[in-house]
Amino acid sequence: WRITNLVPALFTGNLVFLYKEQLSKLPWMLLAFVLICVTAINIYHHLPPQAWYMVPLGGFLALNLCLNAPSLPKMPFDISYGIYVFHDPIFYTTSKIFTSSFAEMFMVGAPILIALSLLSWFAVEKPALSIKKRTNKPELQHVKSIHQP
Repeated sequence: WRITNLVPALFTGNLVFLYKEQLSKLPWMLLAFVLICVTAINIYHHLPPQAWYMVPLGGFLALNLCLNAPSLPKMPFDISYGIYVFHDPIFYTTSKIFTSSFAEMFMVGAPILIALSLLSWFAVEKPALSIKKRTNKPELQHVKSIHQP
């Protein structure tokens, strides 16, 4: 199911990007409500985690919710990249283990995803960003000055 989900996932992401101006007018509480309802229906009816509509519909709602929701308070860490990188392998693995229950797949996968994303932030991303800040490359400054009129 992973390959067949790529097309609707890419299509959904492209649509959200292309129409982000129009979509930004949608009320974020409505998007959150619909996303929670879709997830609850999936859990209530014991549908498999790989339900055909979850990638395009869930992705559409989640992306729009990110566009329209109010800003979150500033946190001392940023796990967004870790969530982006690790969500697919984690939820794919948990969906193979818990094939008949979206709730079990999500309840097991989400804490693993958050923990791995936090580990990635503190062990890899934050140290890499601090190295980037400390590194001052004079040769690049020289190249910049050559190309500026």
